[in-house]
Amino acid sequence: GITGIYQNFYVDIFTERNIDTNEESIIDGLRNTIEFERTDLTATFGYAVNESMSIFTGYKYGKSTLTELDFSPFAGAKTSLEGKGLFIGAGSGWRLKDWGMFSFSAAYAKMEANYDSFDTGLTKGDADGTSLSVKWKAAITTNLDYQLAVIRHEYYYEDFQKITFDISEQILSYHLGISYRF
Repeated sequence: GITGIYQNFYVDIFTERNIDTNEESIIDGLRNTIEFERTDLTATFGYAVNESMSIFTGYKYGKSTLTELDFSPFAGAKTSLEGKGLFIGAGSGWRLKDWGMFSFSAAYAKMEANYDSFDTGLTKGDADGTSLSVKWKAAITTNLDYQLAVIRHEYYYEDFQKITFDISEQILSYHLGISYRF
């Protein structure tokens, strides 16, 4: 990601993609192997109320794709779930002596959803969700910092036009970052 700061305002653009994961299940003797991929893009505009509190809003795009692999009865078939829309949130933090800064944030998103599978085709719905994060940031040198973060997203997709079920998605992300102040 990249962040720009001017006085108390900031803009952050962040993208993330998971490491490809394969999962296998056997139900009633039928073997199924899928590849799971997740891509996220977030653009945030925020305001630092003071040194330890900020408010922010932005745009979120996320897409999960499941691909049936060889030996699956539906090899090559893809199912995708996409959410895109606006979010709002707030964060706070505490400086711990000269060691670093411990912070957390919470956000709520209201999004449009698209579900696309080989058997139903594309159908539209609604989604909303929450994100909670905990972060530690500390200096390595005067201008160089490192940060560790854990972020939990929970999204709920519903009201699809062509399907009768709802979908929930929980994502846990771990981040390690280095930042340099010019």
